[in-house]
Amino acid sequence: IYEIIVTRKANSDSTLKSLLVSSGSLSPTFSPSQTEYTLSVPYNVTSVMVTGEANRSESVVEGIGSTALNVDVGSNRIEIRVIAEDQTSRTYTIIVTREEDTDNTLKSLELSDCALTPTFASGITRYTCTVAYGVSKTTVNASATSMEATISGIGEKSLNVGDNTIS
Repeated sequence: IYEIIVTRKANSDSTLKSLLVSSGSLSPTFSPSQTEYTLSVPYNVTSVMVTGEANRSESVVEGIGSTALNVDVGSNRIEIRVIAEDQTSRTYTIIVTREEDTDNTLKSLELSDCALTPTFASGITRYTCTVAYGVSKTTVNASATSMEATISGIGEKSLNVGDNTIS
C-alpha cells in the first residue's frame, strides 16, 4: 500500500484589500503593498473611523472596527495589523495630523456706555462709537468664538478727548 501525505500550506497573504477613513483622504492613495500613509484633518475633526478589509478572508485584521479613534491636535499614529493564516503579519500605519484651531474671531464685543457702529458681527473688525464728554472710561468685554483662543485688550480703558484707538 502506498500512502501519500499532501500538506497544504496556510495562507500567507497579510495584505489589505481596502483601507478607508471617515474624514479626509489618505496620502498616498491606498495600495495593498503600501504600508505608510498620512492623513490631515481640520481642527473640528476630533475622531477618525478607520475601516478596511483583508485581501483574504482567512486573515485577521486588528486596529479597525466600529469605534471611531480620537485624535488630538498634532500627530497621531494609527496602526492596522493584518495577520495571515500562517501568522505572517503586516502593519499598515496612518499618521493623522489634526490641525490646530486657527479661529481668531470674536463671538461678542461690547463697550460700556457706547454703542458700536456698525452692529457687532464676527466678520467685521473695525468699529466706531461716540461717548459723551463726561465719559472718561469704557470697559471692553469680548468673548472668542473658539474655546482655544485667548483675548487681549479687554477691561477698563481710559478715554481722552478726541479719537481713542482700542485694539
